[in-house]
Amino acid sequence: MRVFIANKGVKSQWNGDSLIHGIGRTRGGGVFFEKKTDIEISRSFFGFNHVQMDGGGIYLYNCSKISIHHNMFIMNGAKWGGAVYLEKCSDIHIFNNCFLFNFAIRDGGAISISNCDHIEIANNAWLFNIALRSSRNIDNHNSKKILIE
Repeated sequence: MRVFIANKGVKSQWNGDSLIHGIGRTRGGGVFFEKKTDIEISRSFFGFNHVQMDGGGIYLYNCSKISIHHNMFIMNGAKWGGAVYLEKCSDIHIFNNCFLFNFAIRDGGAISISNCDHIEIANNAWLFNIALRSSRNIDNHNSKKILIE
């Protein structure tokens, strides 16, 4: 199953769902958010989702006020950002998630962040994520104000 959400405005909540075996040609094998504000993704399972480009489990483009917490990401894959890919996003909080066996053909086995601002990544579990070129857990391209604990 694959979900695409692209309208501005109302808060988006993704809570307690499972996205399994999603396949996308380009971005967001599980879920794709574009131009959204106030996104919360929590207590969900993303497993075995794959795409040819960015964000095997989740892809977010030009979004703000993002909270991704208490989720499980297992065996998602993409070229960049095996589990999660964020591009041109701001005010991002990623915490208390578990990233297991996610893979990227290029960079960011678990997470890839590109041209984002104000990012906090804390208290996540990282186990056996793979990136064939670099950054098996978190990859960053031109993003600013990043705090990783």
